[in-house]
Amino acid sequence: MFSSLPTSAFATRQHCEALAETLEALGERDYAVAWTQRLVALRPGDAGVISRLLARVAQLGDAARLMDSVLWLLPQPLPAATLAPLRPPFPLRTLAALGART
Repeated sequence: MFSSLPTSAFATRQHCEALAETLEALGERDYAVAWTQRLVALRPGDAGVISRLLARVAQLGDAARLMDSVLWLLPQPLPAATLAPLRPPFPLRTLAALGART
């Protein structure tokens, strides 16, 4: 049903954010993560958006997807002031917990 939604034609920050929030509320976490990834692409240096992406990916419980997000985040040319509030150990602790479950 949601796969037929437009993916990038004129998607603005407001559209991506609204879709991600709505899809998350409906329990469609995979699609919420996808729209949050698009939002990060539109606002690459926004710590709040990056934090939401990491939180949504962590909620999925998919270690591979979380690792992809962390590996994407690490080489980004972001100032330390942007990365510091993200608390990088958070995704790493989540990865460790997910690894313990498997």
